[in-house]
Amino acid sequence: MKVVTFELHEQTYRELEILLEEVQTHGGEWRLPLESVADVIRHVAVTVAEGSARPDSWERQLLYPMGLIPMESELLLYYRRMGSRDIPEQPE
Repeated sequence: MKVVTFELHEQTYRELEILLEEVQTHGGEWRLPLESVADVIRHVAVTVAEGSARPDSWERQLLYPMGLIPMESELLLYYRRMGSRDIPEQPE
């Protein structure tokens, strides 16, 4: 496992604390085993990674509006995932 360390603005951290409290209190059937803000961030990171690896996943839909996967890179990502050495040129 890799360790990542970074700083967050106090307001951002507070919003994540509120999100954590809401999940812990009202999580319903989707209650996640989140005990800290670090757990929330870890869960979001895993969700983003899963979205980048599975083109048809619901997680992928989060990445487009965040600007993490431009629409035109879909084919290129597919070829890279499949390990192809013959990656076609992207049209301009």
